[in-house]
Amino acid sequence: MINYFELKKWYNDNAEKINNSIVKNIYNIEDGVVFELYKPGLENRFLYIIPGKIIFLYNVKEREEINNFTLKLRKDFNETKINIEIDNSDKIIIIKNNEKKLYVELFPNGLLIVTDYNDIILYANQYKNFGVRKIFRNEKYTKPPGSVNIINNINEFFEKVNNTNKKDVVRFLAVDLSLGGKYSEYIVKKANIEKNKSPKELNKEEIEKIYNIYNEIVNLKILIDESGNIIGDINKYFINLYLNSRENKRIRKLNEEKEKIKRIIEEQKRYLEEINKEINKLEKIGEFLNIYSWIFKDYDENSIIKNFRELNINIDIKRDNKYLIVNIDDKYLENK
Repeated sequence: MINYFELKKWYNDNAEKINNSIVKNIYNIEDGVVFELYKPGLENRFLYIIPGKIIFLYNVKEREEINNFTLKLRKDFNETKINIEIDNSDKIIIIKNNEKKLYVELFPNGLLIVTDYNDIILYANQYKNFGVRKIFRNEKYTKPPGSVNIINNINEFFEKVNNTNKKDVVRFLAVDLSLGGKYSEYIVKKANIEKNKSPKELNKEEIEKIYNIYNEIVNLKILIDESGNIIGDINKYFINLYLNSRENKRIRKLNEEKEKIKRIIEEQKRYLEEINKEINKLEKIGEFLNIYSWIFKDYDENSIIKNFRELNINIDIKRDNKYLIVNIDDKYLENK
C-alpha cells in the first residue's frame, strides 16, 4: 500500500508531534488499532495503525471497540508517555514507552507485536510461523529478510544495473531497488526511457538520469500518488489512502451482496420455471385424461391399447398391483 520512502517521510514529518505524548486510550477498529494521544498542540490526536498497510494521525474518532489484544495494549501503554522510531531498512514503526515496545509491521502480512526491551515477544495480534521467523510468546523478535537496500552513490548504482537479472528496467527498479511499480513507472517516464528496455541496454547517460531521479526519491524530495502527482502532505495522503480503501471495501461488499441477491433471484426464477413446466405438463395430462376418460372405463389393458391405437396414439401400459401405469409420449400431450 505504501513504500518505505513514503513511510520514512511520514515519520520525519510526524515523529516530533507524537514523541512524548501520553496514551489516553486504545481501541480496535476493523483491521487495526487506534491510539488516542494527548499532547499540548497536537491537532490530530488519534494514531491509526493498520498492520500490513498504513499508519497516520487523524482528528476523527471512530466507534470504540475492544478485544483481548486491545485490553493488553491498554494495560501496558495507557497513561504512559510514548516515543516512536522507524526501522532503518524496512517498513516498521516502533512505539516505545519505558518498559515495552510495539512493533508495527507495515509490509504485507505484517503484525502488531509487543516485546520487552530485549525484544522477547510478550504477545501479538496474531501468532504465526513464517518459516524464516516465528511470532510466538517468548520467541526473540526478528524482522523478515529482504530489507530495503538504499544505494547512495553512482558507482554502486552502475554495479547494480550490471548485475541485475531482470529483463526490463521497470522490474529492475521495482524489485532490485524496492521502489514498487508506481515509482518505477514514474522514473522511466520522467527519464524518457522505454520501460521494456533491458537494463543491460542502458547507456551511461540513461543510467545517470535514472539514478538522479532515484536519488531524489530516496532522499524524500519526490514522492508521488497513484496518478503521478507530487504528494504535498504525506499524512493527508495516508488518510486518503485509508479512507479510499475502506470505501472500496464497502463498495466491494455491497457488490458482493448484490451479486448474491442476483444469484438467489436467478435460482428462484429457474425454480419457478421448472414448477410452471411441471404445472403445465400436469394440466395437459389432466386435459388428456378428461378427453379420453371413456377409454379407461373398464380398466381393461387390451381394450385401452386397442382404443388408443385406433386414435393413432402409441402408449405403453403396465400393471402395478391395482394400478395401471400408462406411459404417453409428450407429443400427444402437446397436441391436446
